[in-house]
Amino acid sequence: MPGIHHLDGTSGRRFPHFERPGRVCPTSTFRGFVKQVKPSGLTLPERNFLNAVLGGFLTGIRPPGDDVHKMLTALSPNVRHEDRLPRRYDGDRTLPHGRYYTVCENADGEDGGTLHRELLFYKKASIAEGHVEFYDMTLNAHRNMVGGSFATDDAAREGIILKFTPFGQAAHAASPFSLRSVISLELSELCVDHVLDLRRPAALDWLFHTIPGLRIVLSDGGDTVPCFPHRPKLETFGEILPSLVDQSRGGGNFDKLVGLYLRQLGISGLVFPSVRNDAYTYAADGEPKEFHGWSFVDYRDAPRPDIVAFFEVRPDWPRTIVIEGGDDNEPKPAAFADECRIEMTQNFSATGGTLVFRGLAQRIEAYSMVDSMDAAARFRLPDATDEEITAVTAFAVSLGSRDAIKFSAMVLYSLLGLVQARNDVRRFVTDQLTHHPIAGLLARCADPPPAATQFEQSAAFRAIFTPPSTAP
Repeated sequence: MPGIHHLDGTSGRRFPHFERPGRVCPTSTFRGFVKQVKPSGLTLPERNFLNAVLGGFLTGIRPPGDDVHKMLTALSPNVRHEDRLPRRYDGDRTLPHGRYYTVCENADGEDGGTLHRELLFYKKASIAEGHVEFYDMTLNAHRNMVGGSFATDDAAREGIILKFTPFGQAAHAASPFSLRSVISLELSELCVDHVLDLRRPAALDWLFHTIPGLRIVLSDGGDTVPCFPHRPKLETFGEILPSLVDQSRGGGNFDKLVGLYLRQLGISGLVFPSVRNDAYTYAADGEPKEFHGWSFVDYRDAPRPDIVAFFEVRPDWPRTIVIEGGDDNEPKPAAFADECRIEMTQNFSATGGTLVFRGLAQRIEAYSMVDSMDAAARFRLPDATDEEITAVTAFAVSLGSRDAIKFSAMVLYSLLGLVQARNDVRRFVTDQLTHHPIAGLLARCADPPPAATQFEQSAAFRAIFTPPSTAP
């Protein structure tokens, strides 16, 4: 549902607003190393390139809402539909950019691949007209994969290497042509008081006992309504955990409501599990001792939110990994959701132990590779029908995440001209899919026609090499 914007009440009070919590929020001091791709530190070509390959990662723009939200907006001056790409736990558009970090395990920037996988999720191959890979050079494993001059270059060692392989490859090339560019990272050490750190059992326990039953105060008379009017009461601590990992882009209404509430309470920041990477925390004596896969959003000195109250009107709490999203979108299972697990030791909420979100990292790897395969097939086989390509994509997803990665990479690089991949596709069709409905399209993937558009015309290529306009 759209957010309710502030009204000026009597005696300087504002109505409606969230009620105060029944329990004191168990905040702590967050000390640690964090890193980010800082928007303000990007050059114009870097920004253009990231906008070309990552959709709304920098712009935050999404298509306008549907007629239902337009109608609700028209009915009340205090209800507004936000036509933007949400950001997880931001509350509303008033949180400035540059406030998101991945939490590192040490001063070298090791974050378990969290930032790398966040970027993978935003990649949209059909927009970039090419396949994009990211290598975080603060990670030892990625430095070993890149090798060459990039592995020893000082600037590259502190950044993200983006490898862009256009779909519009030159005919008869021995191997696909690629471009590499370095995007700088900012690695810093933070010490922030009054943070809700969900790696701590007490913080998660407070969230469980506070947010599902949260109410909105409507007037001076104390009239209240629940924020989740149609959802049943949660009985056990673990039931709140699937809501933390909504797989929709930018999160959903739960994320928005939590962000609004924490900012209203004056909380300085939130440490939360990444939904694109496996997250793990081991807590002892109430504090995280080991962890990976966590992010931090900084609320300090942010403007007062425009939205003062928010409802979630859909029934039922998510019980597994879903794409729920905001507004009134119909929740649906995420691809490979059945491979994801949330595991917690029995006494985590009381005395500490381990909390693990598994399967999210491989899900994103598969999601990204299937996306590139689908986009490459549509680009290189323009006469193929939507039904034919969708059938190949559905086949890839049906294999499970690990085999979906292998199959999609084989088909993708066959379309891009890699001789070995083309031989592998032909052998795969002959040995396993002779009479399968997708066999015909796969055979065409092994011998695609020349690209109608060459790599110089791709959106990402133009973003790097097109000179900025000199018009006044």
